[in-house]
Amino acid sequence: MKHIFSAFAVPCILVSCSQPSEPPIPETTAEIQVSVSQAIGDLPETEDRPTISHVRIVDLDEDGLQDVLVCDVLGQKVSWIRQEAGGTFTEQTILSEVNGPVHVEAIDMDEDGDLDILVSAMGVILPSDAHLGEVLILENDGNEQFIQHVIAKGVQRVTDVQAGDLDGDGDLGLSVAQFGYTQGQVQWFQNNGDWSFAPHQLIDRSGAIHAPVVDIDNDGDLDVLALLSQEWETVYAFVNDGSGSFTPRILHDVADADFSSSGIEVADLDQDGDADVLWTNGDAFVAIDYRPLPTHGLQWLENHGEGEFEFHRIGQMDGAYAPSVADMDNDGDLDIVTVAEFAFWDRPDTRSVVWWEQLDDMQFAPHTIAKDPTHLVTCDVADLDGNGFPDIVAGGMALYPPFDRITRVTCWMNDGALNEVDAMSFEYPESVQSKLLEASTSGSRGMILHANGFDPRSEYSAAMESEPSNPLWPYYLGILDGSEGDSSSAFARFELAESLDNSYAPLQTRLGELLLGQGEVTLAQQKFRTANTEHSRVALAQIEASSQNWEKLLEILEGSTIPAATSLRLNAQAKLQGETVQPYVAIDMGYQMDDPWLAEVDALCILAPHLVTQAQTKLIAGYTVEAER
Repeated sequence: MKHIFSAFAVPCILVSCSQPSEPPIPETTAEIQVSVSQAIGDLPETEDRPTISHVRIVDLDEDGLQDVLVCDVLGQKVSWIRQEAGGTFTEQTILSEVNGPVHVEAIDMDEDGDLDILVSAMGVILPSDAHLGEVLILENDGNEQFIQHVIAKGVQRVTDVQAGDLDGDGDLGLSVAQFGYTQGQVQWFQNNGDWSFAPHQLIDRSGAIHAPVVDIDNDGDLDVLALLSQEWETVYAFVNDGSGSFTPRILHDVADADFSSSGIEVADLDQDGDADVLWTNGDAFVAIDYRPLPTHGLQWLENHGEGEFEFHRIGQMDGAYAPSVADMDNDGDLDIVTVAEFAFWDRPDTRSVVWWEQLDDMQFAPHTIAKDPTHLVTCDVADLDGNGFPDIVAGGMALYPPFDRITRVTCWMNDGALNEVDAMSFEYPESVQSKLLEASTSGSRGMILHANGFDPRSEYSAAMESEPSNPLWPYYLGILDGSEGDSSSAFARFELAESLDNSYAPLQTRLGELLLGQGEVTLAQQKFRTANTEHSRVALAQIEASSQNWEKLLEILEGSTIPAATSLRLNAQAKLQGETVQPYVAIDMGYQMDDPWLAEVDALCILAPHLVTQAQTKLIAGYTVEAER
């Protein structure tokens, strides 16, 4: 079958024990054949930069034509881009003067036959523990005039609101993600009627960015999922007994605070009759130069039933956001579309929109749809023009330069034709290739590739074969697996490294973090105590904080001086004194571990973008002198 986009081969490293690394094989690529690729809705003023936080395709007026709902976070409004006959689009504001709207959904909340609108408002988009969030419902009067109902006000920064009958009483309740900053939570709101809702807490934890409502266990009632980012990096399920009583369950935990989850979608990706989970990680932009991490990308959890989920990495994508699922090529299986929120000054060919074509055996091939506009954090997929092929709408969030390839809202119309493009080749930068030629072993070549953002797996695997007693190689492979979200593989690698050297404290700490993510608290504590470092003591203290054992927390952290310890102590002291907890600095724990083995890799970095990232991480951890160096 012909595809809309041609194959875009996943890069791989070709290596041997005696030859230097080859660059990734040439990519063959193709573009979407579009009849229209255009900005829709209001165009920004020349001096304005778009800040579109969310788009949702929906036939709001139910006239048979798909429209687009838009959240403009700094514009403080929600608008409706209405499609009219002939494929023209006009935009009108339906909610103004709302602080930080970041998510919008359309659903018939009052069951009167028309679509109402749920709005999630953060209050402010910059990090803050201030209680400025809001939950709003815009009631449709039947003529697309909307009556505003404030459901919650003065709460922690709200990032997502979804609807479903969560207590089995026949009306729609809400799931509410409150990201907060250092303090946040996930709640469900019970519908009491007359636009009145009662909140119930599901988890007291910051960093929630999405809270989809779905029957994750196939038992006939609706559950709540939550994607937690920041220090947690966890996919939670709150499993419903059918009456609104929920049991928390960890579906997947990434023991890497730098993983940077950025978006989630729930769909039956393998079409076996249950709900799978896919999500992106692409939010770790360092403040100096807004560069992504080489571990950014896309992954999914395969639902095997009985609460069992299997992790699969799909692929790498710089700054990946907003996974959307649809059969883009009408071949009967489900594909994925993602966008990217960043733009390099020095790499104008970086991908902005990617279609991940599903192949046989649940493999996915990435195809570049667009390289501009840049700065995209949201997209949705549906058939806008009625030709039977899903189209794409994306929104721009231009918070940092360059600002020369930006739009507010863009659509790509998919007309299903194949459009071949010349093959693209790739070579390592000359400086990296020179270092690879100088290296005499697979391990040293792998470390050079690792330090400069290239895939070192084949070299590390070859090094394991030639040096089976060296713990460095399984340790480095475990770090790579963990940074890409594959916690199971990371744990196996670290256990192998531990069998070769059980005295290395950072290895014990990483094993403890993975065990904690599996719910093995006692075993995790043993590993942290064995490590006996500042970082591992903070990890022990966080376990006590989750149980509100504040005296024990202070005992563990006595004499500890790292910023994370200070923050936890301030929190514990306030709790013990019955005071309102004051906002404190959120700490990226992933940047604070003192890891000499990994420092050997970092020392081989020679490319400017990765040196910038290293400098920023040192600054975050408080190592100013090393950052300057």
